[in-house]
Amino acid sequence: MAEADSMEAAAAEASVNAEANSEWLIELGGYSQATIRITTTDQLERGRPLALLTRQQLRYELSPRGLQMTAELGLDVHYEPLSEMTVTLATPLQLISARNEDRELEWNAEFTDDAAAREVTLRFPQPVIGSGRKIRLTCIAPIVWDQRWRLPALRVNDARWQQGQATLEIPDGVLLKYFDVQQGREIAVEPLPNKGQLRRVQLYAEQPWMEVVVSSRAAEPEWTGATHIHFNGSSLSATAVLELSSAWGDVYESTALVPKAWLIDAIEAVTDDVGLRSQVTSAGPTSQRVQFQFQKPVSPKQPVRIRIRAHREAAPAGRAMPAAQMRLVDFGDTPLRRHLWAITTDAGFQVRRRDDLANDPFLPVSATDRERELLPIDAADLLVLDTDSLRDDAFAFVRQRSAFSGELLVTAEVDDERLNQQFRIQCYPRSTPLRRVQVHLSEPLDSSPKWTIDGSETPLAASRVSASAATDDGGETWEIALPSPRGGPFVLNGRISGGFHQPTMLALASLPEADSQVGRLLVTRRGDRRATIEAADLTPIPVDTFQAGEYVPVLGKYRYEPSHSVRVRLAPEPVAARVTGARATAARNETGDRGGAEAWIWRHELETQVALDGSASHLARLRIENQGRGRFAVSLPSQAELKEIRVAGVAVMVTPSESDDSQWLVELPAGERWPVIEVAFVSQYPRLRDRVGLQPVAATFDLPVLETVWRLHLPPNFAVDSQAASIAPSLRWRRAVRELLFGAESSPLSEMDALALPLPE
Repeated sequence: MAEADSMEAAAAEASVNAEANSEWLIELGGYSQATIRITTTDQLERGRPLALLTRQQLRYELSPRGLQMTAELGLDVHYEPLSEMTVTLATPLQLISARNEDRELEWNAEFTDDAAAREVTLRFPQPVIGSGRKIRLTCIAPIVWDQRWRLPALRVNDARWQQGQATLEIPDGVLLKYFDVQQGREIAVEPLPNKGQLRRVQLYAEQPWMEVVVSSRAAEPEWTGATHIHFNGSSLSATAVLELSSAWGDVYESTALVPKAWLIDAIEAVTDDVGLRSQVTSAGPTSQRVQFQFQKPVSPKQPVRIRIRAHREAAPAGRAMPAAQMRLVDFGDTPLRRHLWAITTDAGFQVRRRDDLANDPFLPVSATDRERELLPIDAADLLVLDTDSLRDDAFAFVRQRSAFSGELLVTAEVDDERLNQQFRIQCYPRSTPLRRVQVHLSEPLDSSPKWTIDGSETPLAASRVSASAATDDGGETWEIALPSPRGGPFVLNGRISGGFHQPTMLALASLPEADSQVGRLLVTRRGDRRATIEAADLTPIPVDTFQAGEYVPVLGKYRYEPSHSVRVRLAPEPVAARVTGARATAARNETGDRGGAEAWIWRHELETQVALDGSASHLARLRIENQGRGRFAVSLPSQAELKEIRVAGVAVMVTPSESDDSQWLVELPAGERWPVIEVAFVSQYPRLRDRVGLQPVAATFDLPVLETVWRLHLPPNFAVDSQAASIAPSLRWRRAVRELLFGAESSPLSEMDALALPLPE
């Protein structure tokens, strides 16, 4: 009797020839190989297997961790129920799970006489019989990397194998270098959903020969980062912020080398989501190894940032220092995507390349947004990319000669109680951009000035370099760090304020590192406060012309030489009244007038409206020019009653004089050069009759009056008798410029002659 193991191969027809021999016609179908077993009928009945392995599906899953093979078996059981089944596993397969349909199977394994295999006996909860039984076996095994290796298979003992397929899953982390199939045929290559590939094989035997050469794709870490190297005149300090990421795979540790000349101060995680641990060990006579270990892996989605701080001695100023000695971290075999050096120096130094490399300019380098996140490197003197070519480079730190000029304006404003100083410093760089400026103040300060740059109110970082004991001429020096290097003109502003109750020394500014500089001093006042300026080395200069409608009460403007020792003393003046009449004395004391023509009345327009009963309303409109006066006094005749005073058309509250009830103090609007003041008051004339004489009822002021006009408004049927009207010369008077500047007084309006007002016939 003949039987074919393949389901497609079947005996289609049998016949007996003349010699009594049997002949079979076997159709193989699409298979090119088949196994034919010939035996006698009685032997077949005695040794016939109880089970047919109708389908075998092998799934090989490769990963960097090892191999997992899943075998799905289709089993038909005939003749007798099956209570257990024996499976032979090729070494090094280890069974970890066995299931029949949805039930776990009990099993035990033992080695066979052949060390290359082991037998596993599966026990069914109940004996099974019939077709379509499904058994699922899961096995694991280590992978043999980078050499030819036969994929391990299995064999079901006492079962007739009929057909099978196998799949080989190769993920992105595994490289398939060689694949050979015998007793089978590769039928398809497909992509995996998450990268990688899947290969399908049609099997011609239960234990096919499939040989592979595979390599594990190792994790691909890479470093990037920035290192800030600072020269302070004798040593280097470095801060490296490094980011370790992985283009592929998980990274649990990494190594970097640091020269022993660098003394490590600290190693810390900037973003510690992976549990950083670090250890420093010796790596030879000149290097130390820094081992980074991570409790959680660094992966493509989870990088880590590490900060290393260290310091070392530097080469003497002016002597070249190889870049290899300045390098803080060497990453060895770990790829370095990008590493930026930001080199800075203390004030008075600059970094240069070695003399023999001076004609080999650097390629322009700019920092990325990520590097700006790592370190504040915008103010660096030099940006350098750490590349292989940098190993042959060298740098020198040389003392820097001033390469800029400056213009300084010191403004001292005298207030009633305080002295406010402002420093406006215009800098003009000539060669290299400036990243810091030193400003020397001739006098020590009780508090720190606030320094800003034009266009921004953000305070600049500033530190006191030297106090009065550290300089020959006293005072103190401030070093101001600019927010970014400045190659074009820019303006620094400083401000300081203090009490002003006694003589005070002004702090004049100078630029110790400037090539050339010029200084100006402007002393102004706010309100009525005056001060005396005492200095020997000041040159008076003209005061600037201000815009129309503005005034600045300037006490003095001078030029000074910043490179010389100039000291200026500012003393508050005592209040001294200018006596021009008994009636104005008290008012001028209260207004703070000290004899200068700080304000005057260009035109006094007096309008009087008279009623039949003799009641009169008056409006005095004063057109004033103010050059710094704070307030002035208004006095009314005894027969007049004040109604209101308006400034720029708005009624204001006025302060009565302490010495005279008929006198009021009027505040002048600050900063307005041409104010208009209106004084409204009333008085009583005799009742109007056929003929009556009227005199102007006018207010007096403690300001010079250049011109006065009286406009009289009468009731209907009344007119001025022009022949009888007489106007004294004192009604109009004009002051020459000399009289105005020296404060000549004018005759009061009350001395004007009366106007005769005849009643019309």
